[in-house]
Amino acid sequence: MSTTTRSLAQVFAVNTDNLTWTSPFGGTWGAPANWQDSTAGTVATAPPAATNPVTIAGGSGGYFNNIAGNGLAAQVAVTGNVLLWGTLGITGGVTVAAGGELDLDGGASLAAVGLTLADGAGMQAADASTVTISGAAAVAGGLLLAASGASMQFGSLIVGGGQNTATVAVDAGSSIEIGSAGTVIPGAIAIDTGQTATISGTLDGNVAV
Repeated sequence: MSTTTRSLAQVFAVNTDNLTWTSPFGGTWGAPANWQDSTAGTVATAPPAATNPVTIAGGSGGYFNNIAGNGLAAQVAVTGNVLLWGTLGITGGVTVAAGGELDLDGGASLAAVGLTLADGAGMQAADASTVTISGAAAVAGGLLLAASGASMQFGSLIVGGGQNTATVAVDAGSSIEIGSAGTVIPGAIAIDTGQTATISGTLDGNVAV
């Protein structure tokens, strides 16, 4: 009888492979077939975990790559247009490249440590969706919009610095809060006591400080 010996490091190894979204027609976050393990060079055997960095190439023009379902990732890098319909927990940051847009709809939820929208990139949350960034969010030049009952919350916010005009906007039923006091009202962009926001652009909403 033969036996196989494995070290504790092998038994408890954490998978930190980079995973890349491969479906050009959208799909479910939790389906392994929609992911390529870029580190191993094979189709992923499991969807992203909290230790896996993720890259998503979205659509172009008016086309969005729709991704449904709940999931995790270590960090997310987006190019092109992506529309989220589920709940995602990101242990690190989310970045959207120039010309890209990351939107949430249908009550979707995104929680991450940081958010960076490059010059010309945007993010829109609608239909009671939520965006919660515990750390810093930066919008170089593009649109950050909460609409149709959506809410956004950031630890701090830096707006501007790019070639394009940076705009932060809410409609009458939505809110954006810098801080975590939870006192922001619909239609407002609130900067809580002790929090910081550096704005070089356009604010469209009732600003409460």
